[in-house]
Amino acid sequence: MLRKYGVDYPVNLFPNYPIQHSELRRFALEGDVEGLRDCFSKLAASSSDPDNLQILMSGEDMSALSRKQVNWLVAVARDFFDEINTYLILRDKRAYFLSQIKHQYVYDRKLDVFGFLKTLEFFPNDVVRSWKEAIGEEHVHVIRYDNIKHNLQGEFGRLVTKTQDEFPEPPSRYVNVSIDFMSAMIGEVILKSWGGYQPHKYVGLIREVAQRHPVLPLSRLEAQIGAAFQAHYADDDWPEDLRFKPTGDSHALMSSEELKLLLAFYADLLQSCGTLVEE
Repeated sequence: MLRKYGVDYPVNLFPNYPIQHSELRRFALEGDVEGLRDCFSKLAASSSDPDNLQILMSGEDMSALSRKQVNWLVAVARDFFDEINTYLILRDKRAYFLSQIKHQYVYDRKLDVFGFLKTLEFFPNDVVRSWKEAIGEEHVHVIRYDNIKHNLQGEFGRLVTKTQDEFPEPPSRYVNVSIDFMSAMIGEVILKSWGGYQPHKYVGLIREVAQRHPVLPLSRLEAQIGAAFQAHYADDDWPEDLRFKPTGDSHALMSSEELKLLLAFYADLLQSCGTLVEE
């Protein structure tokens, strides 16, 4: 769809990230000028319009670049592009934190909650300042995820192409699953002690179990967990409108019926974990 507007989105550019471009960060971390130049040269050669090269690249790891690394990346890119824009799509702080720690619990190393805080490398205000200094304020676009999540592809497509055209929804693609904190902890505390643990199979199992329990007050539980983390994660690094704001769900106790629903779900999940071990 983007090609209709002269914008190319390259796929299979990197073997580790076939549909995104987080490997650009590796070039910056290693100072691999030749590798980055070769990457941009390949993009130019494969472009649908080499004389008017417009490339859209994405990768959440890019947000962890230091100011020096951003300047280095931009300096190389300017040999290939007359104009550089960056789009930073931000979730609110609590949602980001919970998403990151759940991902670590399921897919990555063992890590306690507050030890995890020390590993975070994402400071949105600093990221925005770094890119503004490197490419100019008018080329840095900060987008609130909550404002476009109802039609992510359409809203972002209009921002990139600078049109008001309609963008069709893409075919459904199962890439990631939003899992709740307690399910992530079950994987961390129980299954990771087992040598045969396979995170993607566990995430698939969570998905299957959740389908058997369509009505769950998980947002209530997540709100309370997020509130408990708040004192350990600095507000100053985040735009004011995305900082943690206490809600009624952050403090209200769950009803006995809500608690029963949650306990039934986790009992089902724990019992179903046996199928993974039997494999």
